[in-house]
Amino acid sequence: MSATPTREQLLHWLAEAAELEHNLLCSYLFALFSLKQGTDEDLTPAELEAVTRWRKALLGVCIEEMAHLAQVANLTVALGGRPHFDRPNLPIAAGYHPGSIAIELVRFDRDTLDHFIYLERPADASDDDGASYARPELAVPRDTRLALSPSGLGYDTIGEFYDALRDGLASYVAAHGERRLFIGPEDLQMHADEIGGAPLHAVTNLAQAQAAIEEIVRQGEGGHGAGDDSHYAQFQAMRDEFNALRRARPGFDPARAVARNPVMRPPVEAERCHVTAPDAVALIDVANSLYALMLRCLGQLYETPRSATAARQAIGKSTFGCMKAFSIASSALTRRPATLADGSPMAGVSFSVPRHTEGAASPRCGAALLTERCREIHEHVTRLETAAPGLADALQGLRASIEAFEAAPLA
Repeated sequence: MSATPTREQLLHWLAEAAELEHNLLCSYLFALFSLKQGTDEDLTPAELEAVTRWRKALLGVCIEEMAHLAQVANLTVALGGRPHFDRPNLPIAAGYHPGSIAIELVRFDRDTLDHFIYLERPADASDDDGASYARPELAVPRDTRLALSPSGLGYDTIGEFYDALRDGLASYVAAHGERRLFIGPEDLQMHADEIGGAPLHAVTNLAQAQAAIEEIVRQGEGGHGAGDDSHYAQFQAMRDEFNALRRARPGFDPARAVARNPVMRPPVEAERCHVTAPDAVALIDVANSLYALMLRCLGQLYETPRSATAARQAIGKSTFGCMKAFSIASSALTRRPATLADGSPMAGVSFSVPRHTEGAASPRCGAALLTERCREIHEHVTRLETAAPGLADALQGLRASIEAFEAAPLA
């Protein structure tokens, strides 16, 4: 690194880290929702046992990716910024992130496992990307920073990116000191006890920031010395077992025939499936609305101090309530045809992000807006003729949590 980065530059890199974690999480969740769940879906009992294990392992990876996103948000708050939960809509072609990293929404299959392994690979690994994801290698820029405007890092793997981010934080502290860099309140950061005890560091100094980054890398973002529990190793184990099951029965397929890169509106590019079947349209609308509400709840959590105990607990519960309702709707989508054409693939959630996702609001106005939006979604779902089983009940619980947040004192 040729020069000490500014705070502006560090916040820019943290925003990229947030988008990387967020994008990976969406692609992993999409694959998770596509997995079959019974022997009535052309799985033998032994195959179902394997697929059920993969579902559990993939869910664990998703939970860790959620923790990584929260960790990056903590780092951002520690530096005096606001968490970044916005991102470009999927799919994301190679070039938005450096190197040949492309992120798409694709069902669980061998090719997708190859892609996940490629994304999580250590810097010294030689894994190839999945065949359907492969893109021409793009030049990776190095040290392209300008005097004032922030710019991206050049990296080939995600682990290399985090190494550079860690070095940038250390360089700033060496030049200016910890007290100048870590000016954000710990009271607005998320703590491990709020996400079920998953590894998560509140950050007030360089050692804590470096430990946070090391934890992300260790869990599988292409880092050095990753153990058998890393994402990289878990995906490799799934692929090995997938290959064995496919050899035993060539017709083995663990996932439903879900469309690649479903979208809500007519696509302007190839490799997308426009969802047009009325039942699927109604449900993808609900799923994406719940996803957006979840992001807004998460943003509100970072505006609510831990000292406001009742409010903090209520908005935390609301965030997880959104996740539950969103998962119900998204899983149900993979059982509904995307179009009315014969042989249509199944639909899937598109993780569409509204432009105002990170719109600023005062804490009290934010609570009122969340309550209003939750009521709109709940009342809409109760009017649908074919909603996902259990969705209305999940929304009833979510509505109670958000209304409790609105009523709770914030100071």
